[in-house]
Amino acid sequence: MNRRSVLALIGTTATTGTTGCLQLNTLARKHKLWYVELRNALNSVTVDLRVYRDQSIVHEDRYELDGVESYENPNNVARYVAGVPYVRFRKPTWDTDLAQFALEYKLAHQIEWNRESFDDIETQNIGATISVGSRNYDAKVRVHEHESEGDAQEVIEYVENERENYSNGTST
Repeated sequence: MNRRSVLALIGTTATTGTTGCLQLNTLARKHKLWYVELRNALNSVTVDLRVYRDQSIVHEDRYELDGVESYENPNNVARYVAGVPYVRFRKPTWDTDLAQFALEYKLAHQIEWNRESFDDIETQNIGATISVGSRNYDAKVRVHEHESEGDAQEVIEYVENERENYSNGTST
């Protein structure tokens, strides 16, 4: 083997070897996922949800969401309460330490799972809302970025207080 062939081989190997490292660094964003909210716009729908933490499923469930028309006051501020049939609020049953999180979801008529990772989100403390579209053909994920862990906890406390108030008959 001549000198140019050896140098070309070394250059190709070095470039190929570092490409994986560069990709790994951009994909390694870690977050604390504090909650997932499921929201339905119109007709009743079934949503299957999976939460992944470091590529392992840490939560999997099926949610039946009534349509917004089934609720007499859809603009009520206390929409997270247990009595609101078109919204589900899921606080974590998973470990919330920094990790790579992703959501997978599908509507009843869909065969393929939709996947949403948070690789492009810089904020560490996040929540997510999956909103089912107007004809139940699609859904969108909206990420809620929180400045701090305390900020995310305030959202969870608000929801829990509204649920408690609702169950006591004192909801707003």
